[in-house]
Amino acid sequence: MTSSLMIILIGVSGAGKSTLRDYAIHRNTKIKKLIAVTDRPPRTTELNGIDKFFVSSSEFQVCESKGTLCLINRIYGHMYAFRKLDFESDDIYLGELHYKNLNEFLEFHPNTKTIYIKPQKIDKILEGLHSRGSSKDEICVRQTSMLSEVKELDNLDFQGLFDYTFINYFTEKSKQDFCNLVDMLTLKEAAK
Repeated sequence: MTSSLMIILIGVSGAGKSTLRDYAIHRNTKIKKLIAVTDRPPRTTELNGIDKFFVSSSEFQVCESKGTLCLINRIYGHMYAFRKLDFESDDIYLGELHYKNLNEFLEFHPNTKTIYIKPQKIDKILEGLHSRGSSKDEICVRQTSMLSEVKELDNLDFQGLFDYTFINYFTEKSKQDFCNLVDMLTLKEAAK
């Protein structure tokens, strides 16, 4: 495994992680998207191989048994993992991760910078859950866990677990500011 930089976004569902990630990748051609493999069905707005690699439960099990996946976890009732080959690259990756899997990720790949994406208002998250093509069941599960997750994440942030905290105002300026942060991280990596 190489020591390429992984920039990992942490935050509750709907905090804007995917939007910020995709915006930064579009602006900075030096960064690749770290795409998770999951047995979760795609949302109406998601594309296979672009947003995630969507596979059936049996396909997921086959990949796991072949040893092509790493950092395998169950989140919200579905399996998630990453492809090992992405960690064998010299590329800089920008990805998302559920906060409960962060310590395992950092042990697996120490050259990781973490950014806590903290929404300015919880109301924006609730609006986002409804507009992103989530099923009614998924919205219900996410809303139920959201407030406790926000408290846990704020506590972890207070403890200094994250390298950076970024407050998302869900504006164009927020996107620009986030890109500036990511650009700074990639420049620091290039200077090593």
